[in-house]
Amino acid sequence: MDALGSFFFIVLFLARLDQGLRGNWTAWFLTAQSGLVAFRILFRKRSKKVSPFTIRLLAWFSALAPLSVITADSSLLALPGLALSIWSLIALGDSFSISPSDRGLVRRGPYRIVRHPMYAGELLSLIGTCAASPLLWNWSVLAVFVLALYLRIVEEESVIEGYFRYTRAVAWRLVPYVW
Repeated sequence: MDALGSFFFIVLFLARLDQGLRGNWTAWFLTAQSGLVAFRILFRKRSKKVSPFTIRLLAWFSALAPLSVITADSSLLALPGLALSIWSLIALGDSFSISPSDRGLVRRGPYRIVRHPMYAGELLSLIGTCAASPLLWNWSVLAVFVLALYLRIVEEESVIEGYFRYTRAVAWRLVPYVW
């Protein structure tokens, strides 16, 4: 499964690279994100505990759902979210995973501010994309994504050892002073 997922993100990396070379500035951020994901999937820690199969499918669905939005060539509104996602990927290092699993708790980088900055970045990016291309389809994808993301967060918080202590140190899930 990991090899297949990594292969998919390598193909996505190449497609985003081509878009970047054709002048799409947002695609450069997407290229970096796809490349980091592909690398992190292949070179990561072994998991101490994994989620049930249905949750892993849900996680992959929520990771791939944003690819179904209909966009213009470039959306500058997505850049802040993409930058946060890339920063989170770098901070996660070899603890990254698409599906909820326990590869150790990360407390560096944006994980000192919110408990799920990668998801916050993905959500912010998708909201920016929807604002730039306000189609009913895109907003529907966003709604389904938010539901899947919530379920993914709840599962992840139940899987990682020591997570309760982390919630006392970092109070906010996605947005400081909000939630």
